[in-house]
Amino acid sequence: MVKIEINGGTLIADNLRALVDGSLVTPDEYGDTEQENVDALKAHIIKGGIVLQNEGVIQTKTGQIFANGIDTTSDATVLASKDSGKVTNDYIKYEGGTINFTDIKYSQDYLDSAKKNMADVGKTNINMLGTLVDEKGEVVEDITVDQAVENGNVHVDTPVKANENISSLVVGNGTTDGETQYSNGSFVASQIKVGENTNTIAIKDGQTLGLGGKGGELVTGNKDNLTVTVDNTDSSLTLGREGYNSENTLTANVSINQGSLNSVSSANTVNGNVELDANTQTNIIGNSSLVVNGKLTANEGLILILVIKIVQEL
Repeated sequence: MVKIEINGGTLIADNLRALVDGSLVTPDEYGDTEQENVDALKAHIIKGGIVLQNEGVIQTKTGQIFANGIDTTSDATVLASKDSGKVTNDYIKYEGGTINFTDIKYSQDYLDSAKKNMADVGKTNINMLGTLVDEKGEVVEDITVDQAVENGNVHVDTPVKANENISSLVVGNGTTDGETQYSNGSFVASQIKVGENTNTIAIKDGQTLGLGGKGGELVTGNKDNLTVTVDNTDSSLTLGREGYNSENTLTANVSINQGSLNSVSSANTVNGNVELDANTQTNIIGNSSLVVNGKLTANEGLILILVIKIVQEL
């Protein structure tokens, strides 16, 4: 039986169903491939024979994975596409990795359904590369921190907007007041929009912050210098988005006092100083890079891990 493991690299296929179930395998017009050979090959194609895992990525449309794809004919049909239905492409085993969905628009209702149905069959992450629209079909310019926590690692093109007048955003537990906003959960943002008075982003209480989407400046709106800190052993700051390559810039001074700093899937640049305290960890994962345009201080006891991904051309 044929078994293919997608551990790294990206498989891009708008006709994914036909690709994985063998429908595309036919006798060629010159007769070089006999029908009996085609039948023999198809007999070796099994359900679950393509295993998506680790750093592997599949890029396709929702209808190639779920029972109900998004109908992007018009804004009305996008809004009517509320239920993804179950995952029906069972030639793939969803052990990990990422699926990038390329539908040009999607709604929150469809996203909620897709997340639930994907979680029912495995551990694969999903990225929505298209544009999020509201109940009127209008583009959602940004979402709140609470919405980001609820949605997780999904929106590639929708920024997260923090409260405007705060001086500090804490990715951790607490009660929000006029000066400090608490996320009370982990989240991933393509970009964070802050107010001009915001000067600190602190990550603590075992929560994590991921920054990365389609590229560009990762935090915008602040007037003065920004400081980003990681202050808990189980907390982390991740630059880049799993399964999606882009060029990201964080203009800030970064202090990893505890926990870890991760760079994934992208070319990530910090415009500022980076201090890595003792007994912290820095992970450069896959084909990502991390460039520091400032002073890099690595104290004794730092652990640096390079996770090298073999890129497969499929």
